[in-house]
Amino acid sequence: PFICCRLRSMSKDDFSTSRNKVARSDGFKLASVYQDRDLIVVNKPYDVAMGKEFAFSVQTLVKRDYANFLQIPEDGCKRERKIHFPHLLDYETSGVLCVSFTKKATSFLCRAIKDGRSIKTYSALVNGIVVPKKASQIDRVEIVNFSWNQGSEEEVETLRVKTFIIPGKTDPSLPPSPLSQVLVSDDPANKEAESSIRVIGYGTYHGKEVTHLHLRLHTGRRHQLRLHCLHLGHPIVGDTLYGPQEGEGAERMMLHALSMRILDQQRNVVHSFVGEDELVEFLDGPEKEKENSS
Repeated sequence: PFICCRLRSMSKDDFSTSRNKVARSDGFKLASVYQDRDLIVVNKPYDVAMGKEFAFSVQTLVKRDYANFLQIPEDGCKRERKIHFPHLLDYETSGVLCVSFTKKATSFLCRAIKDGRSIKTYSALVNGIVVPKKASQIDRVEIVNFSWNQGSEEEVETLRVKTFIIPGKTDPSLPPSPLSQVLVSDDPANKEAESSIRVIGYGTYHGKEVTHLHLRLHTGRRHQLRLHCLHLGHPIVGDTLYGPQEGEGAERMMLHALSMRILDQQRNVVHSFVGEDELVEFLDGPEKEKENSS
């Protein structure tokens, strides 16, 4: 049987409140980790929407803080350049996000992503203690040796999660909570979702035990990492959609896009956009590194 995670669709009402007061404060500037003539890579704040349909969004921040990039003449034309997002991040997710201003740059990045030549790594804090050997007993989860650094032969213990995700609205025949469920399906038409998950260390958040993970996307299904953490039995801290509904009183959802690497046709890294791992700052104290024997 296939393991399937059913998603709940979201409306604009879900974005009506934000835990991020800093991004909306006077003096806030959208930070960047890379800039060239046709592309900037920003550090997207958490609890900020992407598009122009919202009064406050990544798009409005780019227009305000990087207006000079919109005024660069293109093909001899002086009209304002458009903002493009070759990939997206969830409203609650922070981190590395590409913003392009030309069709050439947008096409290059979209093609790399479509062809599987982009490597996206995320950081997360999840509820509880993740023990790889115990987690590997869950259906559709296994322990593998995986090379996290492109071009390096060094491999580390990694959890590989492979499920099937069904996008769409909540099935009315299902109970309203939890909002995501692991279901058994014999329909091979469902879309496969694969993630690699590595335990980095352990700590506490608001006095509760948490695990610090690094996660790698191999497919790009909606809410994939959030659902795969839930599938392990360890929802992401502060995820009010798939975790405890009170959100544990968290300041934010603890999922951060840490890096994005673009490969050429020969699988060599041609662009590497790396941000800081902001989530360790939320731990109550120093992080305890994972032991090799765990």
